Amino acid sequence: MNKQYRPANGFLSCCRSVNILYNPEETVFLSEMYSCDNNLIYLCNEKIVFLLIMSKILHIILLICTIVITEGCTGNQKQASGTECDSTYAAVHIQNLSIVNPKEALALLDTAEQQGLMDDFELNRLRAVVYHNGFSDNNKSLEYAMKAYDSPSAHEDIRKFLSLIQMIANQYYLNGDYARSVEFCTKGIKIAQDSVIRSAEANLTFKLGRNLLVLNREDEGFGHYFKAVDILDGESEKDNTWETSDDYIYTLAILIGTLRNEGYYDKATGLLPRYEDAVRRLETKEQIPDGLIDMRRASGYGMAAHLYAIKGEKDKAHEEYLKLCSTEYSKTPDAGQLTIPYLFEAGDYREALRKLQEEKKYWQANIDTISYSYIRNHLESELAVHEKLGDIRSANRVLHTIQTLNDSLRIRDRNEKALELAEIYKTNEQAAQLKEQENTIRIRTLIFSFTALLLVVAVGFIIRILRDKRVIQKKNEAMVGTINELMTYKNELFIRREENIRLRDELRQFHEAQSQTNSGTEDMQEPDSTQEKEDSSPTLELTENDRVLYDRMCHEIVSRKLYLNPDFNKSGLMKEIHVPAYKFAALFRKFGGCSFTQYLQDCRIDYAINLMHEYPQWSMDAVAKEAQMSKTSFFRQFQKKYGMSPSNYIEKEQLTSNRQGVDSQDINAEM
Repeated sequence: MNKQYRPANGFLSCCRSVNILYNPEETVFLSEMYSCDNNLIYLCNEKIVFLLIMSKILHIILLICTIVITEGCTGNQKQASGTECDSTYAAVHIQNLSIVNPKEALALLDTAEQQGLMDDFELNRLRAVVYHNGFSDNNKSLEYAMKAYDSPSAHEDIRKFLSLIQMIANQYYLNGDYARSVEFCTKGIKIAQDSVIRSAEANLTFKLGRNLLVLNREDEGFGHYFKAVDILDGESEKDNTWETSDDYIYTLAILIGTLRNEGYYDKATGLLPRYEDAVRRLETKEQIPDGLIDMRRASGYGMAAHLYAIKGEKDKAHEEYLKLCSTEYSKTPDAGQLTIPYLFEAGDYREALRKLQEEKKYWQANIDTISYSYIRNHLESELAVHEKLGDIRSANRVLHTIQTLNDSLRIRDRNEKALELAEIYKTNEQAAQLKEQENTIRIRTLIFSFTALLLVVAVGFIIRILRDKRVIQKKNEAMVGTINELMTYKNELFIRREENIRLRDELRQFHEAQSQTNSGTEDMQEPDSTQEKEDSSPTLELTENDRVLYDRMCHEIVSRKLYLNPDFNKSGLMKEIHVPAYKFAALFRKFGGCSFTQYLQDCRIDYAINLMHEYPQWSMDAVAKEAQMSKTSFFRQFQKKYGMSPSNYIEKEQLTSNRQGVDSQDINAEM
């Protein structure tokens, strides 16, 4: 596989995968990692307005029919067969309604709960679907999904239970909790294999592969992707229902998008005919939802146009783009996710900007613009287009908006988390009070004590937020913002490094078990480090085990602050970690991109930056001395790495910090 690399930019980082696809079991408008979301500009005209009105009328008629059928099925004192009819019909209808009218879907679920038409498992499962599909609220969706998972009746219907596990694994992935996502993927795969439910096994295998890609295990990740696609290909040929074929299309499209994201453009293009065949197979199935075929065709045209544009095949790209524009789906709000990446890649930045401006109006009129989704799916794309057009003033304005929204959203997330914890505590205490009514006095005392403690914690939390608000910076200097973000990423990397080491071990054990079960699959086991031959040549090839070795060395250096020890040297580190001498320098060149000496210098500079933040009253001499560097060396290394002196950095940092505090207070007052 000849991997091709392209220059990174803001827009392509946001729009690298634009395959928004329909999956009725868990998500409907779901994009692959680093993708744009689903809410783009709706290009209104008289025809579309007419279609919207007719669609609304049809939904009203369908709702009336639902009520009539419900009354008919639940008559005669809600016979068992009638209740089952209601539940099945309502679940399908609500699942489809979750996209176009999520508020109405929630209202139907509330009615079903009041009339006892569904059990707790089904109610919570469907609410999780609605909150994800209709509101893009991953936290709320995960909350209800876990309630359904803990329900006593969760295991009664194994297919629905597996569908729920898929939803949970997906939500953890979207929230960045890859460890929990892998945990539920492995659980679900075991259940699916034991139950011989191949479609669920394929979907969970796909999700496991997605997590592996995020964890930089590319070969294994793509291996799981192809395995999932092959399973669903075979299942769709045997199954006459449209759902399995659509799952196959969904997974195949994600595979194409991911290959494109990683630079495997030829491989991605080579799968386009397979995608077209899958759509033709879907056309032969029964009871296909209206508009699904058209949407699938549009997605294929969009992927093809983008891929051909990337490869420089302008005529083919334009031809596919015209096909996309001929579909009904191209007239919907979600079509921008397919057209804008092509326009950007084709160099039609003016047209891309026009669509983005129309999109902004739609966002401002219909969608919450104080959200990470707005930043990721609109503002970052707008910033990239302005940069391509050379409009520095507009680009700086958008960048300022992104920075301000990020700061305000962090504060809001903290407050929401505190409220969520308070609500959980309240619910648990109420349940305990009902169970232990004979100990009323003691329970009241406990409630009062814990409430007081909670208030103290809440007050402390608020004080900390207020204190943090004073030091939040607007980052009016690009390099100042870059340094701050780099320090944050390094702190997160330190935390993730330990988790990744543990995950590698767990995943290795899992794949060993998988290879025994599926003897025909590719062996993904990492090579045994003991089989490596000693090679001191410059062309020494390093393995994944060597990366683990490198990670452990870095963890020891950072966690124990060995870079501050004047007596520290590589010999002691090699003895302690058991690193072969011939590999030592190669490990730092390969995985660190620098020499061992330069790595220690970088650690000292990072430590000095932390000191400047923690002790702003310190002189540069004191900072350099504490970081085990001379003042001259400290200034030279800092200037070389960041293009500015430490004094200039801290001066601008303090200036922007004061301004940031004022802006943050204004934003919170408006909210």
